[in-house]
Amino acid sequence: MKKFKTLNKNTLEEGFRYLAKKETAFKRILEEKNYNIAPFSKKSGFEGLIALIVEQQLSVASAKAIFNRLKKIVTPFEPEEFLKVDDREFKEAGLSKQKIDYCNGIAEMIKKRIKLK
Repeated sequence: MKKFKTLNKNTLEEGFRYLAKKETAFKRILEEKNYNIAPFSKKSGFEGLIALIVEQQLSVASAKAIFNRLKKIVTPFEPEEFLKVDDREFKEAGLSKQKIDYCNGIAEMIKKRIKLK
């Protein structure tokens, strides 16, 4: 049975080296970047969870624009402040009804029960 490794900087680089041996096109891309391809990084906590929800099924540019609008209407970006905003404002910022419900649900759960930091 094959063992899985935790994804970190070292295992990512190991994977890049393996793919470079197998695929010349991938090797060429890595060489152009001097093997310097950083993994995606996300914020942690409430902000990170909301960003993940916003990004679902959207282009990177659309998700970024919507999330930036959210950050302007939710200040500071904390669950308690999020819950104070009317759903119409979220809709105007570009969030769908379903995403608004998910985000409000997460904010409510954090406010009542769980800590993310």
